Amino acid sequence: MNQTTNGRILIVDDDEAYLASLRRIMRGHFDVVTTKDPVQALKIFEFQGPFAVVISDYRMPFMNGIELFSRIQNLDKQVQRIMLTGHAELQMAIDAINHGKINAFLTKPIPATSIRSIVIDSIQAYNQNQGSHSRQASNGESPAAYRLPKSTINPQVVWEKTRKNGKTRKPSENKGWRVFFYLWAYASSLGKNKGS
Repeated sequence: MNQTTNGRILIVDDDEAYLASLRRIMRGHFDVVTTKDPVQALKIFEFQGPFAVVISDYRMPFMNGIELFSRIQNLDKQVQRIMLTGHAELQMAIDAINHGKINAFLTKPIPATSIRSIVIDSIQAYNQNQGSHSRQASNGESPAAYRLPKSTINPQVVWEKTRKNGKTRKPSENKGWRVFFYLWAYASSLGKNKGS
């Protein structure tokens, strides 16, 4: 395991084949724990943690990924949350951002190098948050309100890419992802303003 990215990862996906694929992609690079059951994932997170990153599918039996992330956030506000889905819908993305407080929203399939890069960035953000929290505690300071770490998609870049000649373009009906990124950028900017 790469020492610059020390951190544990919990991966939750009810699709056993995809879960095995993610395990192979991450093995040798990270300390990985996997489960296909989101209820079991909560128990693992609580009793076998800490985990720097949790990667979860959206659609699973008993509990969807947003509900899982919402519960995990109640246990550890600093854990980095990555949502995976094979069926992206705009409302799902909005709920994931607003209720699941996700750090990245990815659609399946995702290239191995991309997911590893996102996980490395997420672990570094987690470790940085942990270091900041530890320094504040050792100085006798109470930690500031938890701020959402920078996401893997920069809202300002997304906003700039949706602009043309100084005016925002209306996305066409067949380009729902533009709408998603616009709403995501807007929601992210609201979260950053609150934490500042």
